[in-house]
Amino acid sequence: MYVLGFNAFLHDSGACIVKDGEVVAFAEEERFNRKKHTYQFPSNAIKFCLDFAGIGFRDLDHVGFFWNPYKEILYKWLPFIRFLPFSLSLFKQDAAINPFVRRITSMLRANRFLLKEFGGNRGDSSPEFHFVDHHIAHAASCYLVSPFDEAAIFVADGYAERDSTLMAHGKGGRISKLETVRFPVSLGQLYGAVTEYLGFDICNGEGKVMALASFGEPRFQDLFDRIVRPTSNGQYDFDFSYIGYQRYGLLKTVSDKFVRETAPMREPESEIQQVYMDVAASLQRSLEKHYFRMLNVLYERTKCPNLCLAGGMVLNSVANGKILENTPFKRVFIQPAANDAGSSLGAAMFLYQQYAKTPRRVPLNHAYGGPSFTDEQVELALRQSGLRYTRSKAIERETARLIADGKIVGWFQGRMEFGPRAL
Repeated sequence: MYVLGFNAFLHDSGACIVKDGEVVAFAEEERFNRKKHTYQFPSNAIKFCLDFAGIGFRDLDHVGFFWNPYKEILYKWLPFIRFLPFSLSLFKQDAAINPFVRRITSMLRANRFLLKEFGGNRGDSSPEFHFVDHHIAHAASCYLVSPFDEAAIFVADGYAERDSTLMAHGKGGRISKLETVRFPVSLGQLYGAVTEYLGFDICNGEGKVMALASFGEPRFQDLFDRIVRPTSNGQYDFDFSYIGYQRYGLLKTVSDKFVRETAPMREPESEIQQVYMDVAASLQRSLEKHYFRMLNVLYERTKCPNLCLAGGMVLNSVANGKILENTPFKRVFIQPAANDAGSSLGAAMFLYQQYAKTPRRVPLNHAYGGPSFTDEQVELALRQSGLRYTRSKAIERETARLIADGKIVGWFQGRMEFGPRAL
């Protein structure tokens, strides 16, 4: 059974093909169109996956899209009405990475884009198309490729169709929901909002904020304790007088009240003063506090020592490095593309698990799902770019010498990796 999963129109578009429960090809569109965190339809990534698998579009059995736009339309009305008239700003062009109306319209037409690009006219030979709930796709992306038959599952990001956080239990290849946190309450979106306040781009600069936190002191911890208020069963609530994304989107991510109690919003590329380091440190401390609290509740619900993580928020490696110290979990699995790109993998794995007669699970043991390039292709690219180059006769020895001399070396070999990574 061949299953294609893909995600698009939000950020980090990508595609994945699974054959009989095993990942065959997985690539992000940004690697082809050279646009970081692109939300465009992943034509190049899908084409690569089909070509690498050696099949055509009509050889697919199922296609999964990482989001259910019908459910989002149904559920997002309540928070929208709650914050009227300010929430009308959410329809403005600059209120989101991809404006809301255009995004939803594109998502509703996802299968049309696919058929137009790869499948021709609708017909009986076209693979069956499915909208997969976003957090289920995330949960499947970590649990169904993990080495665990049973695991606690935690998903957290900015938002999905309705929720911002999912706690679930995976056993025997099945995923059962336990608890959710509803948007606009969202630790992931709060982290993104403060990222914008600190002069970095949301869905891109959160890693910089995480690093910046190490230079600061959490002297605004009381402020974040007022913003994020724990409730029961691992839930939490927000004091929305401090934040603005639920009213204005990216036009105003934090409120004037937040600014009054901290400092003016930092201009991008300006000097980073100590106060902004301290805000970052306080935000990081708050995230870890509530992250570990929810994980401990999840453990109590499942009593399982295995933990699987996915969603943009769990890219916070500083917090992840403290999980074993702050929770009873013994083993942690984080799928390399924990961001939205990984939901293409999750959509494919979820559908395979649902529709295969005797589904099997093949643990993911590497992150190399993209294309590879021959020496001849590399040399052609170098010539076309006009760069000077030499062909080493003893590359390992020469590389070791360069490293010993304190030089920075970039090593290119084998298939392209997927997911955020450091080079």
